[in-house]
Amino acid sequence: RKELFMTIAGLSYCGDNRNQFYGEDSNKCEKIVNGSYDAFIELYQTFMDDYIEPLEDVDGVDTCLRYYRIKDGMGMDRLCDDLPGNLVKEMVEFDEQIMDNLDDYDRVYKCINHALCNIVGSSSWVQTLKGVLSAGLG
Repeated sequence: RKELFMTIAGLSYCGDNRNQFYGEDSNKCEKIVNGSYDAFIELYQTFMDDYIEPLEDVDGVDTCLRYYRIKDGMGMDRLCDDLPGNLVKEMVEFDEQIMDNLDDYDRVYKCINHALCNIVGSSSWVQTLKGVLSAGLG
């Protein structure tokens, strides 16, 4: 679960221009997850129960390191139906045919990554400008 939560936390920094300029701590996501692990479980437990299932336990492997897979019957089209509207809009703007090609996982991954980076990137520029202006006027 920890790796899943680190991936989720990392989504907030995809496309964030501040990572390029400030040299953000490369362990930031791990620190966030370690400091809020129980909160991540509470926040994402319903999602995990609905969409994913752990692969069989391996003797001697910590359950925090177990791997997960999407549940049977939970196709990519079903998952995309539950995505936020602004993410879907960005995906379609990047690749007009993406919703007809959900079986192409590499294409979907690239499209979602691009869409997330655009969403995060635009808001991070606003935050950067606010920081610069407040520092200059303070």
